[in-house]
Amino acid sequence: MKKEKNSISLPKNIKQMGNIDESFKIYVEDYVFTYLQQYSKSSKGEEQIAFLIGDEYTIDNNKVLFINGAVKGEDTIVEDGMVKLTKKSFENAKEQINTYFENSKIVGWFYSQPGFSDYINEGYIEHHKEYFKEENQVFFLSDPLENIGGFYRFYQNDFKSVNGFIIYYEKNEAMSEYMLNNKPNNMREEEEKFKAKDERLINISRQKRANNQSINALKEYKKMSSIFSSLSAVLFLICFIMGAGLIQSDDKIAELEKRLAKLDESYRYILAQIKDDNVQSVFAQNSQALTEGTTEVTTKEEINQTTQAKTEETTQATTQATTKEETKEETTLNNTISTQINSETTTKQNINTQNLKKYEVKEGDSLELISKKIYGNRSKIEEIMALNNLEDPDKIYVGMTLLLPN
Repeated sequence: MKKEKNSISLPKNIKQMGNIDESFKIYVEDYVFTYLQQYSKSSKGEEQIAFLIGDEYTIDNNKVLFINGAVKGEDTIVEDGMVKLTKKSFENAKEQINTYFENSKIVGWFYSQPGFSDYINEGYIEHHKEYFKEENQVFFLSDPLENIGGFYRFYQNDFKSVNGFIIYYEKNEAMSEYMLNNKPNNMREEEEKFKAKDERLINISRQKRANNQSINALKEYKKMSSIFSSLSAVLFLICFIMGAGLIQSDDKIAELEKRLAKLDESYRYILAQIKDDNVQSVFAQNSQALTEGTTEVTTKEEINQTTQAKTEETTQATTQATTKEETKEETTLNNTISTQINSETTTKQNINTQNLKKYEVKEGDSLELISKKIYGNRSKIEEIMALNNLEDPDKIYVGMTLLLPN
């Protein structure tokens, strides 16, 4: 990285570690990365902590973080199973920055946890919230046994990992001088001991990682089970509500179908009456109409009887004038035969009348409607009139008892 007046040029000699997030890039100078690795392995397998030194820039509207220095954490404490920085640690770090890394600042912190892979302790997050509150200050977590490392930061109120980082190679006299002056005398010896313990520690690390994965899987399973249980309850409630609604809808639909059927029947009946010009609408008359109808029938019957009597008298007179004894005998014989026939007919009618159906006329009835109601069509109208001695199909009334053919 070269600083020029009002501009910054990105380093060209680089090594990319993982997929890079274009909106937030992290560049780590090679000497810094080497020092952090050595520092982790000089700890006899214990956890280590350090400060990350550098600068932050905006290039092409994207944030770029350059880490060009690292200072080990001094005056630390061990609390809740982790190494923690103190106010005195920050004071010592600022002194080192003024000595070696002038015009730079603290841009984050480093933590080495041999054997714990990339496991994030809740204590790390709380420690970051307490001491590294500035935007884009990062946390670099490393496991020297598995050679695993990665950056994290707070973004949109969530502690998230940063996708990859870039190692760049430039002359870094400040970091080189710090490494020479702060390298422990027994660094090489400690590194050899660390290597000897590698195989055993790696096995322990792998076992811890497997345990952590099992715990995380169990937590995830419980979480998903809880979610599925809640979803099942919600789905059951929805199905119940929908079922109740469908039942009510079925009842309403059935009632509507009945009403439509009645309307369709009435419509067909009216249409049949309109199409058939010979059909007369016969409705039951009220009591006044019944009286008038009865009077008309009586008058017609009296006229017919008078006419018939006169006709019979004229016929008899003519017969008497034109015929003699033979005619009388023949008339007597015909009368005898007619009497016998009428007697047989009357007997049959009495027998048939007893076996016939009876129907009481209701309000709104007509002979056509009664015929359709009983027989399914209007073909029995004339038979009903004959059985009940009706000359006019209009002359029926409510409460009247009609004989119906079988």
